Amino acid sequence: MLRVVFAGTFAARLEPRVRAHLEIPCDVIVGDELGIVSRLADVDVLVALEFTREMGAAARRLKLVQVPEPDSTVSTERRSPRAPGSRRSTATKSALQSRPWARC
Repeated sequence: MLRVVFAGTFAARLEPRVRAHLEIPCDVIVGDELGIVSRLADVDVLVALEFTREMGAAARRLKLVQVPEPDSTVSTERRSPRAPGSRRSTATKSALQSRPWARC
């Protein structure tokens, strides 16, 4: 069974909407970014605003990291600071429009 994790407050808000679109059985887990790291060893999909080195080291089975953009009109200067060692997705709005499967 596919295991999907929603890590963090914003990602957790997307869980019901994403779950409604799932067409195959999935084990869905919701948690905070820090607490979820210890559970990433057998996760297939991670939905989170941040993907840290610690998450990458713990997630050996990971096949997809989905980084939803809460508001593409918000400048990066107004976003909350990132965790040390983390990287934000560089996907542009036009790239996501050309890949409708990449959006929730």
